[in-house]
Amino acid sequence: MAIPREQGLDNTLTMLTEGYNYLHNRRRRFQSNIFQTRLLGQKVICIGGKEAAKVFYDEGKFKRKGAAPNRIKESLFGKKAVQGMDGAAHKHRKQLFMSLMKPERLAELKDITAKQWEVALNNWQQKRKMSLFHESEKIMFRIACEWADVPLFAKELNQRTSDLAAMIDAFGAVGPRHWKGRSARNRSERWARNLIQQVRIGEREPREDTALYAMAWHRDLNGRLLELQVAAVELLNILRPITAN
Repeated sequence: MAIPREQGLDNTLTMLTEGYNYLHNRRRRFQSNIFQTRLLGQKVICIGGKEAAKVFYDEGKFKRKGAAPNRIKESLFGKKAVQGMDGAAHKHRKQLFMSLMKPERLAELKDITAKQWEVALNNWQQKRKMSLFHESEKIMFRIACEWADVPLFAKELNQRTSDLAAMIDAFGAVGPRHWKGRSARNRSERWARNLIQQVRIGEREPREDTALYAMAWHRDLNGRLLELQVAAVELLNILRPITAN
């Protein structure tokens, strides 16, 4: 059976406009989990569904290094992050993240989430008007920081949340949104580097089963501590996805 093809010389702008829904919309339109399109002047095969996921994670068929454009690394993922690694180094770094996903730690995340939302709901009853989206961003960032044992002062909540939101919003964006995301990432990485450094010199002692501790003391396959910058990037790769929800 022939693979469905999307019409048009190039569909990059359409993809940027629709974002994550781009693949879903066409899979539904074509009634197919695979279709062909053109993005950035090149033929692209798009796949989705359970079987496609198995293919996508087959390291014999795909590689991560070099797959994400630099502009996405500079805003969303960060450079030298787990998303751009392959082979044994990737599996070793991935285990750093998976070590935080133990049932007891996930149960704690659930409890923190329930508590933070209950506090927020009580506070909201005193307000006549608010933005649910932006308030939710702040709640999710608080949840992420408490779970990761990252200190968060009330005076910095708005700025930190705004920066992570800008990094997320910059995904695939061009122009001012992209540059806003890059500036936000630079600020966030400076903040995260400072936290990691405080842990390493003994000024801060996070719990051993938390993300801040894990990122500060993780060692690579050669037994070396992660570069300060890389540890900061990976700490943000815990805080950012939770906030992105």
